[in-house]
Amino acid sequence: TWTFSPGDGTHTLWAKVRNGVGLESDSTSDGISIDTRPPGILSVEPAQNSIVANLRPTVRVRFTEPIAIASWGQAGIVMQAPSGSIVPGASSFDPTTSTGTFTPDAPLSPGLAYVLTVGQITDLAGNALPVLGSWTLTPQTPTSLTLSAAPGVVVFGAPVTLNIRATGLDDSVVSLESLAPGGGSYSTVRSLIPVNGRAALTFTPASNMTLRLVFAGSPTRAASTSSGVRVLVRRGVSMVGATPGLARTGIAGRRVTLVAQVQPAAPGARLSFRRYDYALGTYRYAGSYGRVSGVDGRASLDWTPTSGRHYWRVVVLSSSDYANNIAGPYFWSIAAR
Repeated sequence: TWTFSPGDGTHTLWAKVRNGVGLESDSTSDGISIDTRPPGILSVEPAQNSIVANLRPTVRVRFTEPIAIASWGQAGIVMQAPSGSIVPGASSFDPTTSTGTFTPDAPLSPGLAYVLTVGQITDLAGNALPVLGSWTLTPQTPTSLTLSAAPGVVVFGAPVTLNIRATGLDDSVVSLESLAPGGGSYSTVRSLIPVNGRAALTFTPASNMTLRLVFAGSPTRAASTSSGVRVLVRRGVSMVGATPGLARTGIAGRRVTLVAQVQPAAPGARLSFRRYDYALGTYRYAGSYGRVSGVDGRASLDWTPTSGRHYWRVVVLSSSDYANNIAGPYFWSIAAR
């Protein structure tokens, strides 16, 4: 019998023997790991006293060291209903990660707090896990929201059709929210109630924006938020007094004032007037044709035409609030003097 000096860890004992005539054997040795410290818990998932969007949640308890698998058994985790009855379930243990799991056999009742307790756990040396207090786990019915918009790009004033898919949310109020360009926070556009998990509505966006659906949650249903859907709005633009495809007339050398109108009318919109270049076979932009709208949403360009057929387009450029747009072609038939 050998008594090692105090202290946890691996201790080694060497020994050899001598026979009656004084011959000694080679030495031999062996080691033993001494463990007097009780095991502990590294983590609990889901977190203690949490609410989870799952009616059959798997509880995971990870220990600080390997434990005796037999001590986990069927009572590693004890789950009790609010009535005090034991909830049956399946237990397992993974020795590679020192993690034990428990999953109830049947869905739990949403919105009720279930009590969990770790059983009488020991490590490989027989040290017992200190007695821990119980904690609660409240399951909720999982929910999901999906939003799509068609078309994804519209001209100012045109509607977008929003299609909504909802799971686990019948008879529940869902909020449609919008986020303007530049960030900030979402604001509520309207509320709706999906029927049989579906809803559709038309929405007229005032500018570029991101839309999403939000369910705030209830005691029995988990909160959920859809992915954001980007909708682009083209600013309206037209040539005042001209109709695309319909010829206007003029006299060579006599000045013509081209006036562009943007919608919504606002100052600061960047525009360009582009005339068709027959030699290049395209509408040509020159820096002198760039304009900025005034407070009435209009911008103008003075043009002195030569005789012949001339085609113009007007383009409003994109901004953080609006996508670009193009109007025309507008046709002028200019007679010689």
